[in-house]
Amino acid sequence: KNVKVQRDKEPIQLKKGDWMVNSNQDAALFIHSVLQPELEDAYLSWNFFDSYLQQKEYFSSYVFIDKIEEILVNDQKLKKEYEIKKKEDAAFANSEWDQLYFIYKRSPYFEKSYNRLPIYFR
Repeated sequence: KNVKVQRDKEPIQLKKGDWMVNSNQDAALFIHSVLQPELEDAYLSWNFFDSYLQQKEYFSSYVFIDKIEEILVNDQKLKKEYEIKKKEDAAFANSEWDQLYFIYKRSPYFEKSYNRLPIYFR
């Protein structure tokens, strides 16, 4: 198992029905072993979080294609990455869908919850 975790520090808004679990208790070892995704017996290993690892939102190419120019004008770094990839990767240069997805995935329109587990530590 090769799970790579990137931990982000950003404020979140908990919602009604969310749970806070105090780890200062007898079951602390269990809590940490099942909620740390990179650990062997984590709930992630048992497929409890599959829905967070599947992309659910996509773009409609006929709609998104009109937004590309605006996205690239407003994000020069992305525009440069896109142009370099297009120049260096012939398969990418010949695939409209790959190009659209490349930009979509790096745009503000991309699904923010994709690959983000709903586990928060403080």
